[in-house]
Amino acid sequence: MHRLFDISHNAFARGNDFVDFIETKDAVAQIDAFVPAITELPEALRPTLLLTPPLYHSLADGIADNRRINDALLANSTRLGGFAAGIVEPKFGDAAMREIERIAGLGAKAIVWSARAQGVFVNDRLMADLCRHASEQGLIPMIHSAPFSVNESLERVWSLARKCEGVPIIVAGALASWENVQAICDNGGGPANLSYELSGLATTWDLASLVACGCSQRLLFGSGGPRFLTEILKIVDACDIDPEGREAILSGNAQRLLMLGGGGEA
Repeated sequence: MHRLFDISHNAFARGNDFVDFIETKDAVAQIDAFVPAITELPEALRPTLLLTPPLYHSLADGIADNRRINDALLANSTRLGGFAAGIVEPKFGDAAMREIERIAGLGAKAIVWSARAQGVFVNDRLMADLCRHASEQGLIPMIHSAPFSVNESLERVWSLARKCEGVPIIVAGALASWENVQAICDNGGGPANLSYELSGLATTWDLASLVACGCSQRLLFGSGGPRFLTEILKIVDACDIDPEGREAILSGNAQRLLMLGGGGEA
């Protein structure tokens, strides 16, 4: 089986979205000093990480703050043998479009947006334009969906997906809500261009429900950060999933979406 791929490894997350604001200079220092606990594991068992940006960070210097965080993520993904997902504020307009192009050229694999942190509705036309532009540059858009947020509701994410038909999009954090899990199951996974990472997943029952309704090829292992990796992995390990579906969730779906090679063997 391919090595575990963690598509949502946030070195900044402390487990409370409302207190995860970080100054840009502190974010850069934190990622530069980041040593994930997985380095204590034997090489063959270490997951490949897609490093993701902080949810809230200072923007006193505008787009330059985005660039500093993106550069730190890119440099340290190389250091850690993984990959980077960048961040771009929608409100920066043409400068945001150019930053998408810049980080794509530097080897980023995805770009993460959280509408409630960035002052825009998830299904705004601007977000659709940004997602399409990111996809054209070879980046996978990753969109936060929070069950308690009006502008990050699952319904708005589905609306965005329909505006971006044919653009693969990863939904982050949606499975933290039992109601979202039920909606995904009842609607056959929602729009066909969406996949869902597992961060926030609480029970084996929720995962089993998603697998039973045929979503194995649309689920990706994502921890949300180093604190949560083992918890999510235990849920996957405890779930009765056929070998093909298990490999797809743990690594295969991420490899396919990010257009990666075979990766290491576990």
